[in-house]
Amino acid sequence: MKVIREAKRMTYSTRISKSHNKTKTTWNVINELLGKQHRNEIQQLKVEGTHYTNQQCIVQEFNKYFTTIVDTINSNKPESLSSNTSSSQLLATCRKEQLFTDGIQILLHS
Repeated sequence: MKVIREAKRMTYSTRISKSHNKTKTTWNVINELLGKQHRNEIQQLKVEGTHYTNQQCIVQEFNKYFTTIVDTINSNKPESLSSNTSSSQLLATCRKEQLFTDGIQILLHS
């Protein structure tokens, strides 16, 4: 039993030491030891009536949404905000969790 445990330790140690990204490899080893699986991929996405099943298309739709959300928020901002208000100031007034949740809901249910 002690030999097996030492062999595993050496295997993980070697894997980490030979890695170019030691932090990522260390976390991969930890997750492997804890039995954590990789995240499930989104299998399908419906945006404005179009169904996407191709992973690259799904990624592109998420990217398109999250790269335009600031412009969408800015176009809907109250008139009381001055024209000098930056996007980061505007986003600071939003709850980040709500923004993300709303965005996901829009993408999943549109």
